[in-house]
Amino acid sequence: MKLWLNILLVCCACGFAKADAPYSVIDSGNAAYAKEKYAKAIEYYKRFEESGYQSEQVYYNMGNCYYRMNEIAKSILYYEKAKKLNPSDADVQFNLQLANAKTSSTLSGTFNSFSRATISRMRLWRTAWNFPISVSSFELCVSRK
Repeated sequence: MKLWLNILLVCCACGFAKADAPYSVIDSGNAAYAKEKYAKAIEYYKRFEESGYQSEQVYYNMGNCYYRMNEIAKSILYYEKAKKLNPSDADVQFNLQLANAKTSSTLSGTFNSFSRATISRMRLWRTAWNFPISVSSFELCVSRK
């Protein structure tokens, strides 16, 4: 009888310890984040995620880590995961908008410099070889904001 009671006690203790483990991983991730060790924090948060759990706060923190490491696409992914779990969270929505704005401003700057260079080349080709293409109509389409 005592043997069964001891086995039951050990099993219950292991079950409680196992249930507490994901939260200790989150605490470790939060401590790494506070020390600005974002890559290490992501490792801890990924362990939590890989164990089958989901948390809006963990996804939000992962988004913040990736954003601080300038990995904007990954930050958007995790902000979206956090938003899926809690669509009304204002912090998640704000950070998601901030990350999206950073990507669109980067892309528009890249496109503008690309389009200007392309237009310049087309003008050069048109004047050098007298091509009958209209750059002005192309320029109107590209230069609109």
